[in-house]
Amino acid sequence: MSSSLKIPILYIDDEQVNLLAFRANFRRDYEVHTATNGEDGKKLIEEHNIKIVVADQRMPKMTGVQFFEWIRKDHPDTVRILLTGFSDIQAVIDAINKGQIYSYITKPWHEDELKQTFEAGIEVSRRKQHLINLDTYFQHLFETSSDAILQFDKGGSVARANPSALELFGYSNEEISSIELNQLFDGIDSLDELLTSEKKNDQVVFNKFQESITCDMSLVTSPTDGDQGQFLQVVLQR
Repeated sequence: MSSSLKIPILYIDDEQVNLLAFRANFRRDYEVHTATNGEDGKKLIEEHNIKIVVADQRMPKMTGVQFFEWIRKDHPDTVRILLTGFSDIQAVIDAINKGQIYSYITKPWHEDELKQTFEAGIEVSRRKQHLINLDTYFQHLFETSSDAILQFDKGGSVARANPSALELFGYSNEEISSIELNQLFDGIDSLDELLTSEKKNDQVVFNKFQESITCDMSLVTSPTDGDQGQFLQVVLQR
């Protein structure tokens, strides 16, 4: 495989014999970088856009957990894998909680197991990046759309309004979040009524000055993170 197409991978271990063995096993498929300590490892991550980081837990100056905790903020997209002994259960717990590792491998490592872990981790990373790209794209559409878009939380309050919606209704972001549904939509007092409204082609809305405006309305129910359930997105076209 061409070196320009290989995924950059970093292995940190204070024992040179382990670094040599790692390089010998994976240099054919990956762009392998090695370091004997965390400081050098961090420099390599920044210089080579490292995608996968493998670190031994037991190193003299900085443990693997400490290293992952150190780089997590600046390099959150790296696939982090901890090498540890069978007795290092607390290290694994700390690595998950503090270093947010992708996986851990007990020593001695085996080439096939590590390679499968690398491939699975890269696939997870690619999916995450795809979702981030999609979110960025939809956020751009939300902000730049000429249609008025309102997002309601499950309590019926306006959670977000795009610039076109603020212009249509005449409210600021702070003001519109406290406005009742029936002050925005004619004949609508709840989200259930909004969902079942038969006026989707000629829904009357009211602006800040109680002027009536007729719009075409479309509704989208979308999932949210955490315990917020779903939010309702309303798109209004004049």
